[in-house]
Amino acid sequence: MKTVELPNIGDAPEAQADWLEWIALRETASFVSWTSYQGNLTQAGSDDALETEQDQDPDDLLEDLINEVDRELNSRRSACGGKKGFYQYEMTHEGIAYIGNANDLTYRFLLLLSLFGKDAGPQGFYPERLFEDLCSLALHEYLGGVTTGLDRAVFGFPRRVLAKHFPDAVNDLCQRLGEGKGASGHTPEKDQKDAKLDLVAWRSFPDGRRGKLIGFGQCATGDDWTAKAFELQPKKWCEIWMRDSAGVDPFSSLFIPHRPAEDKWLMAAHYAGALFDRCRIAWLVPTPQGGLAEDIKKWVDHVEKRQ
Repeated sequence: MKTVELPNIGDAPEAQADWLEWIALRETASFVSWTSYQGNLTQAGSDDALETEQDQDPDDLLEDLINEVDRELNSRRSACGGKKGFYQYEMTHEGIAYIGNANDLTYRFLLLLSLFGKDAGPQGFYPERLFEDLCSLALHEYLGGVTTGLDRAVFGFPRRVLAKHFPDAVNDLCQRLGEGKGASGHTPEKDQKDAKLDLVAWRSFPDGRRGKLIGFGQCATGDDWTAKAFELQPKKWCEIWMRDSAGVDPFSSLFIPHRPAEDKWLMAAHYAGALFDRCRIAWLVPTPQGGLAEDIKKWVDHVEKRQ
């Protein structure tokens, strides 16, 4: 299980913001002052970083960093829908406060999954599967939610709805999509499970004919998520595994529980298509319902108490 260490002054604003969100979440008062945060930054391990900045006063450097972190936190608030959204933190001149309620389950789950990893929860829970289900809902919402003609499927292995065997699962997917005419007949590798495809969502027309908006998605919970950006290529996936191509090439998307810096964001979006980070997912599905919500809450409660 991963641990969350005190941030160093040289860490990126995104990492600093994650740490502040976590500390505010676990503090009895649900509040972290900028003064105490600045004190943490100047503890052992950050002094070296301060000394490397020869041309800047240490106090000015700390103030600049705090301003960057404050901008990042406010950017997250905007990305989650602004004042009417679902970002349950409030920034003031004094510090950051957690003001959470029942509408922030998704954000808390994604924050903890990003910070502590998939092995942080209780035995018998598979947060990567919960993440897939949550992202499937997010992709569905992004295409229009409850609008008539929308449907979705979790294709990632191990499959819980579609057939377990890969060619059979492709047949099931093609039948539901009304595209592709079934599995191509190409013999998959023995370890072939999903060919990097985790999620599918589409918007059909009443006529049922080919040519519709289809989204392919891949999920990545670990720190190595940037490597996933190069893996899923929807057009080639259909050409290899389906008997016929889709009427319209599916668009690609990547789902992560993290909040990436701008340089990583641009790279991932260029290669992976629509990038759904923690804030975008939380905006689309602030609080899941039913059994998924119950399982996510159990995992979140366990991790919060354990830490």
